[in-house]
Amino acid sequence: MSVRTEQMCSDLVIRLWGKTHGGELGPGHPLLFHMLDAACVTSSLWRRSLSPFVRRRLSRPLGLSEKAAGKWICYLSGLHDAGKASPAFQARSRSAERSLHKMGLPFPDASRAGHGIISTAIIHQWLRKRFCCADDTSYLLAAALGGHHGSFPRAADLHRASLESDLGRTGGQKTAWDDVRSALLETYTDLVGPDHTSASPTHS
Repeated sequence: MSVRTEQMCSDLVIRLWGKTHGGELGPGHPLLFHMLDAACVTSSLWRRSLSPFVRRRLSRPLGLSEKAAGKWICYLSGLHDAGKASPAFQARSRSAERSLHKMGLPFPDASRAGHGIISTAIIHQWLRKRFCCADDTSYLLAAALGGHHGSFPRAADLHRASLESDLGRTGGQKTAWDDVRSALLETYTDLVGPDHTSASPTHS
C-alpha cells in the first residue's frame, strides 16, 4: 500500500460513523471510538464484576489462561460492529455517504443487509488472516459477535450473492473498502489487541 493510500485510509477510518447523536442519522460517534468503548467497558466488567469462578468458566472453552482469555474477550467485544465499515451501513446516513464517496469509497447497489451478517463475514476472515485461528473457531466466534442484536447469522448468510456488494465489492474484485476495513482493524488491534506472541482461541 502506497504512502498516499495509507494516508487516505487513515483519513477515511475516522470518518466511518458507528453511532448517531440524538437519534439523527449523521456522522455522530466514529466507529473506531465505538469499538474502543466496547472493549474498555468489557475490560472493566471482566476485572470488576465477574468472579474468579466465572472468569475461569469463560476461559476454558477458549483453551486460554484466564489472563489471555480476558484480553481476547475484551478485544473480540469491540469487533462486534466491524460490519458497520461497509457501504450497506454507512449509506444509512446520506451526508456520510456523500462525504465518503467524495473521498473515494464506492457505493455499489447493495441489499442493505443487517450489519450483524456483514460483521460475521468480516470477523471470520480477519481472525483467520490476522491470528491464524482455525476456520471453525473463527466462524463460531464471528457468528457469536454477529448475533449481538439477537439474530445469529447462519453459514448460508455468508454465501449470499449480495454479500459482496454489501461489502463494497464489484465483480468479485476488492475495492477501497477492503483497504479501509483493514486499516480500521489494524488500528483497533494495535490499540487493544492481544500480544502477537499470545495464543489464539480454540474451542472445545
